[in-house]
Amino acid sequence: MCSVLRKAAEAGIAADDATLAAADLDKLSHEAELALARKIAEWPRLIEIAARGQEPHRIAFYLYELASDLHAHWNRGNEDITLRFIQGDTATSQAKIALARAAGVVISAGLGILGVTPAEEMR
Repeated sequence: MCSVLRKAAEAGIAADDATLAAADLDKLSHEAELALARKIAEWPRLIEIAARGQEPHRIAFYLYELASDLHAHWNRGNEDITLRFIQGDTATSQAKIALARAAGVVISAGLGILGVTPAEEMR
């Protein structure tokens, strides 16, 4: 997600948290985007279940699934340019970046719970 935010900055697209919080999420209409949003929405309930049952493995499995879904969505952008996070339209770009940022926040929080520091760049 850090890469997406860097590319947004290079393209001159505001992608700070306040701007992304106000993004028009109605711009997200593809089933893959909606599925990713639904997956992110599972996070609060999953934490509750994992904590109640003292089952931290649930967090690890969820994070793996979320990261896989996000990666698959990223790859779909190679075939369908309408699914890329950076678009010609700023409002659409901000909605797509907000979705990616939300996934990144959840992944970072989940890794923190598990005692893992997330990397900002893959090399």
